[in-house]
Amino acid sequence: MNVQPVSPSSNDVVSLYTALYQAVEAKSSAPIFFYTPNKGGQQEFHRSPSWQRFLLGGNSSGKSYAALGAEVAYHVVPEIDNERNSTGWAIHPYANVPIPNTGWISSKTDEMQVEPVGGTQSYVKQFIWNDIDHKSIQSEKGVWRSLRTKSGCNIMFKTVMSGMRAYTSGSLNWIAQDEPCPRSVWNETMARLFRTTYARMWASMTLIADPKRQTTIDEVLWVAKICRDVLAKKKGGIPITERDVDVILMHVKENEKHINMTRVEDALAGMEEWEQMVRLTGEYMEFNIPGGFDQPTLSVLESHCRDPLSVGCLVQSEDEVKWNEIADYIPGKPIIKIWHFPVDGHHYAIGVDVQGTNDPTSATVGDMDRKEVVAEMTGLFESEAEVAYWLQLLGIYYNGAEVAIEVNKEGKTACEYMRRGYEEFGIIKYSDVGRLYRRAKTSELSRGWDRPGWDYGWKTDNVTRDLMIGEIRSFLVQAKKEAEHGAVFRLPSAAHINELRTFLPNKYGKLEAAGGHHDDRVISLGILLMVMSRYHRKARIEQERESEIEKPMMLLDRDGKLSLNLESTIKQVIENQGRNKQNPWLRR
Repeated sequence: MNVQPVSPSSNDVVSLYTALYQAVEAKSSAPIFFYTPNKGGQQEFHRSPSWQRFLLGGNSSGKSYAALGAEVAYHVVPEIDNERNSTGWAIHPYANVPIPNTGWISSKTDEMQVEPVGGTQSYVKQFIWNDIDHKSIQSEKGVWRSLRTKSGCNIMFKTVMSGMRAYTSGSLNWIAQDEPCPRSVWNETMARLFRTTYARMWASMTLIADPKRQTTIDEVLWVAKICRDVLAKKKGGIPITERDVDVILMHVKENEKHINMTRVEDALAGMEEWEQMVRLTGEYMEFNIPGGFDQPTLSVLESHCRDPLSVGCLVQSEDEVKWNEIADYIPGKPIIKIWHFPVDGHHYAIGVDVQGTNDPTSATVGDMDRKEVVAEMTGLFESEAEVAYWLQLLGIYYNGAEVAIEVNKEGKTACEYMRRGYEEFGIIKYSDVGRLYRRAKTSELSRGWDRPGWDYGWKTDNVTRDLMIGEIRSFLVQAKKEAEHGAVFRLPSAAHINELRTFLPNKYGKLEAAGGHHDDRVISLGILLMVMSRYHRKARIEQERESEIEKPMMLLDRDGKLSLNLESTIKQVIENQGRNKQNPWLRR
């Protein structure tokens, strides 16, 4: 039997287009109703009964889409009955969420919040834009601070960079955190949930830390400890209840239909194996975060350590400081070990960790031109005047070295003696023979701008500690490469290696000397390397400036003689003056 095709009537075509238009309009007005979680991590996350959830996913796995977009929408979009009235509950398919409610969405920084793709605001816009009362949005320079939905839900936006005080008030029903945050912020945030009957908090994270920044390591360590325990419990077949913490893992391949896996694999190809695993699976790897300093690297460096060329002390004569080699320890004088004697024309620096009378003070001397440790001084001192006196001798002996003294608790007096001089103890004004280190402002250092300020001495805080430890790690990696290729060895001191070995995380994740050990050499080495880093950065800036200066243009006149192009020369002088005004190094 032949079936004749039937042409649709004009009414059918109109009906079809009307249905398609309504479907598109419905999807754009309420995207959450068209959201289908991927099988695996997204489904498990939404279904979890736990009041505290950690969603650990690889990059582009869809973790933020689920946690900051869909889960937030599940909490604030109201359920509507047949008469178009709210039922008093949100549309969450797996939990009874009362409406209206109040919640926080927390990011690391304002910049991450307003990121057009992947920022917390972008997910809110994507999922609940038409549910927001737009007149209620409060913002600063495009950064949302709070808003209210048409159903009466209140959403506030927080950033970790604002400090813990931003998290210290309010009663909430739910909290969504983007990426790891300090434990103190998480605990303070958790306390906001204690006063409400319905309380949920969740976080989406990729547990990767910058090994040069201790704060990022701290943020990951506490999360990793919780996650390891929970994952071990789940692998043992123990069910997660509402009162438990739950950890859900998401593999990038779960989101394969929405991304280009070939491009993802190409991007990960250049990374180390452990980092590839974390960015693919989301699972924390034990060797992801360095426990102190890399032990295999230290073992390589230790095998290349060597005895000093000379051990002794310094003696001041009328006009100069002389080296006095000794075979036995002389009470009351510090021990100085020298691997390289000073070289004329070389620039040196000394990092100093001043301790009390019961702990040894350490001074590490480095050749800034060759970027290597050349000497060290250790000893117990009765007063900081004595510390200043011996540092003065050591600095003079090493070509008027730049001396950087830590001035947190001890060290302030010694630094002041060297700055002003103290004739009673034989201390001269050090600026007459060398240079005292002037630290940069912490606010500038945090932005990567290390220029000398007006305050003398090195001050260790959260920012400078991160930078110092990161500089040590970079130095050790470079020293290992050169040692393996038989090049000049940068850290010949076995005592420094031993202290680096025992510089480990405490129970809070902060790096410090293990019990019964010292860290004075670690700190003095870190300070020295920061001084060296500034020295080489300044040298690069000056070199770039010199390379930018163009040679005056010469013109050939009618008689065949060269003459100066004054217009070009004047223009170049004006440009160079502008550069000098913009460059703080050259101003100083």
